[in-house]
Amino acid sequence: MRKKTLLFIGLIAMLFVMLVSCNTDQAVKISFDSQGGTRCKTITVDASAESIDLPTPTRDRYVFTGWYSDAELSTQVVDPIPAAMFPTEDVTYYAGWREVTYTVFFFVEDRKVGEKVFSYGGRLTADDYPS
Repeated sequence: MRKKTLLFIGLIAMLFVMLVSCNTDQAVKISFDSQGGTRCKTITVDASAESIDLPTPTRDRYVFTGWYSDAELSTQVVDPIPAAMFPTEDVTYYAGWREVTYTVFFFVEDRKVGEKVFSYGGRLTADDYPS
């Protein structure tokens, strides 16, 4: 009788461990570091969703280039994120930005004689004109 009791307790313990380790309801959060852009709210991943649409921040004088999984901006995140690529633990994504630039073309009698790229707010000086 003692062997059966121990066996029963062992089976119950194994079942408990299996149930706890298979918990798929664990909430995973995606946080966003907008790197100077507008603030984005943290997303809680819904495991039953087919995809996750990521927010699009804005920043004066910059164009948003996407979200990255690392602060060095070397690995871009797919947007929307398909279910097969959902993060399995809490994660922070980092915004990528490209500065807005303008190209000024210089013409003399309908012939282009030069060009210069400026950042937003840049100014033309005498040195910028082609000789």
